[in-house]
Amino acid sequence: MARYTITYKCGHTAEVQLYGKTAEREKKIAWYRTIDCPDCQDKEAKEVAMAAGLPLLTGSEKQIAWATRIRNTALDVLEKEMPNIKEEMRDTFIGLRSQWLNKENSASYWIENRDDFDDARYIINAILKSTNFKA
Repeated sequence: MARYTITYKCGHTAEVQLYGKTAEREKKIAWYRTIDCPDCQDKEAKEVAMAAGLPLLTGSEKQIAWATRIRNTALDVLEKEMPNIKEEMRDTFIGLRSQWLNKENSASYWIENRDDFDDARYIINAILKSTNFKA
């Protein structure tokens, strides 16, 4: 275990505690240098959410910041999936997605499901379940 002062891609610095072998710690330090600091990530996530007209999440400040990033990732996955949705179903799907986003405004929902939000099929099923959609 050792403490390191990291300079993130955004230029901000922070002290982090790293574990493991020296080579593993050096890899982690190099990775930290390729990403923005958590504060900048949170700020960007909030800006993206506001620009998209998404509702504010509820929870603690840390939960909201984390959940906002998770929700934005899920929306990116859905955007990439849109070309695969039949054209005649897109408007319906967009409406259901909006209902889902307005309903699921608890940070804990996004955090508890974070491991599944990189799978478009899971997200689509979550939308259908949350909105009680019947085909």
